[in-house]
Amino acid sequence: MLELIWALVAAPLAQDAATETPTSARSGDLTVSQGGMMAWSANGGLGGQVTVLVDNAGAGTDRILSVTTPSGTVGDVGVYPVVNGRGERAPDGDLTIRPGRTGVLAKLTDLASGVPAPVLTSVTITFEQAGAVTIQAMPASPAPPSPPSPTR
Repeated sequence: MLELIWALVAAPLAQDAATETPTSARSGDLTVSQGGMMAWSANGGLGGQVTVLVDNAGAGTDRILSVTTPSGTVGDVGVYPVVNGRGERAPDGDLTIRPGRTGVLAKLTDLASGVPAPVLTSVTITFEQAGAVTIQAMPASPAPPSPPSPTR
C-alpha cells in the first residue's frame, strides 16, 4: 500500500519536469518530435515503451548512441525508417538515422511510477553527431494487448 501511495506522490514530480521540456527539438539536421510513453502490466511485471519520430533533413546519416528517460530503465532500442508511409524495422543493432523520417522505439522495464499507466515524461536521445536532444513524451494509450492466456 505504501508503494502505491509513493508512486502516486512521485508521479507528479516527473510530470512537472516534463512540462518544461519542449514537444519537439532540433539539433543539426535532425528534428525529434511526437514523443509518446506507454506502460502496461504483463507476465507479473511492469513494462512500457517510449517512442519518438526523427526527421533527418540532411543528406548524411547519424546514429543513436543512447536513449534515456526518468520513467524507467531503457532496454532494447529499435529504429523504423519510414518507407512508402510505413515504418520498416531496421536490422537489430542498426541504430542509423538515414535521411527522411524514422521512428524510434525504446522498451522500458523497472517503471519509476510503479504502476502500469503511461505518464507525461521526458525522453533524451543522444546522437553521434547531433548530440543530445530532449523532448516531452505524452502519455499514450491503449497499451498493446496482453498475449492470450493458454487454454487447457
